[in-house]
Amino acid sequence: MQSGGYNSSPKGRKERKVSFLFRRSDTPHHCAGINSVLVSESGQQLWTASRDSLVKRWALSSADQQQQQPSLEADYEGHVDWVNDLALLGDLLVSCSNDRTLRVWSAAKEGRCLATLRSHSDYVTCMAASPAAGRLASGGLRGEVMLWDMAALKQVLLAPQDGPAFGPRKAEGVRESVYAVGMDARGVLVAAGSTESSIRIVDARSGDKVVQLKGHTDNVRCAGLGLTVGLVACPVVVPLGVGRVSGELELGGEVWQRALALNAEGTLLLSGSSDHTLRLWDLGQQRCLHTFAVHTDSVWALHVDPAAFAVAYSGGRDKAVYRTHLGSRTSELLLLESQPVIKLAVSPAADSLWVATSSSSINKWALDSQQPPGAATAPWGQQQRQQAGVEQQPQQQQQQQQPSAPQQQQRRGFIAPHTTILRARMVFEGGALLPSPQQLRPALSLRGLPPLRQASVLTDRRHVLTQDEEGRVQLWDITAGAVVQDFGRCSLKDVERDLFQPTHSVSAWFTLDTKLGNLAGHMETPQCFLAEVYAQDLGFGEAPVDLKINFGEHMLRALFRSWAERWAERHFPQSVADSQRGVGLEEQQQQQQHGQAAGDVVGEASSPGSPAEQQQKQDERMTEANGVDDGGGGTGGLPLPAFRIASRVPPVIMVSGGDSAPWRRSMHDFDGSESEGGMIPQWVADCVLRGTYPIGRELKIAFQLFPIEGCGLPSMLQSKLNAPRVLRVNKVADYVIKKMGDQGINLREEPLFWDASKQQEWEAQQAAAGGAAAAAGSGSAGPSSNGSSGGGSRFSIRQLYGGIGGAAAPPSQPQQDAPLLITCNGMVVPWDFSLAAVKQWIWKRSDDLVLHYSIREPHSPLRLPKIRPPA
Repeated sequence: MQSGGYNSSPKGRKERKVSFLFRRSDTPHHCAGINSVLVSESGQQLWTASRDSLVKRWALSSADQQQQQPSLEADYEGHVDWVNDLALLGDLLVSCSNDRTLRVWSAAKEGRCLATLRSHSDYVTCMAASPAAGRLASGGLRGEVMLWDMAALKQVLLAPQDGPAFGPRKAEGVRESVYAVGMDARGVLVAAGSTESSIRIVDARSGDKVVQLKGHTDNVRCAGLGLTVGLVACPVVVPLGVGRVSGELELGGEVWQRALALNAEGTLLLSGSSDHTLRLWDLGQQRCLHTFAVHTDSVWALHVDPAAFAVAYSGGRDKAVYRTHLGSRTSELLLLESQPVIKLAVSPAADSLWVATSSSSINKWALDSQQPPGAATAPWGQQQRQQAGVEQQPQQQQQQQQPSAPQQQQRRGFIAPHTTILRARMVFEGGALLPSPQQLRPALSLRGLPPLRQASVLTDRRHVLTQDEEGRVQLWDITAGAVVQDFGRCSLKDVERDLFQPTHSVSAWFTLDTKLGNLAGHMETPQCFLAEVYAQDLGFGEAPVDLKINFGEHMLRALFRSWAERWAERHFPQSVADSQRGVGLEEQQQQQQHGQAAGDVVGEASSPGSPAEQQQKQDERMTEANGVDDGGGGTGGLPLPAFRIASRVPPVIMVSGGDSAPWRRSMHDFDGSESEGGMIPQWVADCVLRGTYPIGRELKIAFQLFPIEGCGLPSMLQSKLNAPRVLRVNKVADYVIKKMGDQGINLREEPLFWDASKQQEWEAQQAAAGGAAAAAGSGSAGPSSNGSSGGGSRFSIRQLYGGIGGAAAPPSQPQQDAPLLITCNGMVVPWDFSLAAVKQWIWKRSDDLVLHYSIREPHSPLRLPKIRPPA
């Protein structure tokens, strides 16, 4: 391997991040919560957007085949984070995401992305569209509201500045995170709801606030998990153009989304909040007409027909979906979901309702067209608003409107109380006042995969335990991208405790998350190159015993192998025609790395002329003279890459960060046209094509080696040493034996092993070397507890004793052919521990590791290390 410096990127520029996503199944269903659902005007197509970063289009059955399952028509893959909302403008489908982008798709084609719109500086949470005007408004965190011209696929800049030129400017308006936006039918007015507990209408041309509606007592947001609410809005009729509203970030909980819908006249606004209420506003009078306290928890989803504006569907954290008739204030409990409701979509015929929840499944519920007595079916008009009066009514008058229990059941609904206190009283006084759900089970369900909820990386930084929503625990091999063991439904912590193995302490070369419902890892330079492991520990039995594999290098080679091969075909066509170019490149890279064998031991080299050059050379000379050489370096004839992705479903590669738009692609979908330094990050191309990457000092560890006082063994000329972090203690023992032999003191190995399999391997090696008799004469103390059983798991150390007879020699006369003992903090160090593991589990300090060596007295008690799995 070659070093390009610790960080070869330009100063001040953060390199892009590479992520890999292992998909568990090739089934067409989502594997995380559904954030948005959209039904076409024809009722023949359904779009779903999920937290698994995917958008899907489904073909719905005809009216005479209502029970037939929808079939998948297309996948829209492009986002690298949660997809929060969807909007449809003619033949264009727009999605917004936590990856700070909006993507424009051809709604009728096979998931083809037409454009990626990037202006938001944080999560894009919600959208609203005006198909007639061809405009779309998007809202997000940091108080950003933006308007887009969908014909030109660009942000509209209509705010005039100091002259005839047009350009963007800050607007006075929303100053907190935006979770709901709305736009009138003409696309000239923008409304926004945020964490201010108020709703603002902004004249985006001038940037001035037109209306601010106050009344909610908690956050006004669109649908979101663990947060507040959805809005359906319509602003006053005031001409307006575009807006970008700036503000401060206020973030809590997880992620959110949805959009605002406006009535045709632009005079009414219906909002929902985490204060458990819906509010109907008259924007002309700038006051609340009615408060509907129908829910018992935060309202997260709303749907209303903007033309009629007579019936509102609402859902939220209480898992209930209500239908409220705005004219008569009558509400009906339609259904109860098993998870909080995030989004609602009513079919064009109003005979069915699609409900999206935090579950990966989406349900279709049948709607009964029968109206309760007194329910209004006509649009909410001026006369009705005058009759409704102001919001506040005497409590006696409110109670008189409440029907008796028999009447309640007969009407299948109840008069929505105007305060949450009255709503709570209805619950407290008994179920007789509350109707039963009209639908007990959905008409059909699109069942998704159970999302992963937990993941834990084992100490070898190669295996990962995952647990899904149903409690199933599986063991993954990251280097293969596949499940290697299925434990069924059990406790992840119990399995992690049983698999705990402290013999190695590998640096964290990737970060892990399950936010997309699948297992994902993220790699950044230079951190991903700071972890090594011996090739034999990865299963390469024929590899040299001291050959090391860099996790980051070989994982990148495995992920981008298809791209590297296609890139070589494009840039070296003559060599490809020879059909040997791919092998030649690997052989050349191996030869280059063989020439760097000393570099694996010496450590990182400073660039010529750097300020640290002299100090670095001094460190190198000390390491060369006094370091413990593990013999590592080169590839030892191993194939490149050493890892092979064995997943049945190809993993997805995602790149994000920096100044470029994020992208995702299946591992096998590269065609070689992706440019290095462009689509492919330069640090990835350097590693995959040239085998160069930054080598950090973290690959080495400094330690000190002293004899135990009074043991009779002499000190070494140089006690301060450097060695690779993965160097095993048996190598340190070999080093001590060699140095003692140079001074005429002969010592021998009598190792201790934490892992019983290592002991068996050592015994087999001794037998093969002709030491079968000595090994048979060695007494074995058998497995013994190391005192770590307090965590619910027991570990053993195999102790091999040499057959030494007679009394021990005096300390001043070192015994010849005596067994060597290595200790740390007064405790025996197992020989299969790496130096990094000794420092983490036994030394437990940040300063240089200190080891001691001595002669092991026969039959003397040993103080064993007490190591417990981390909590």
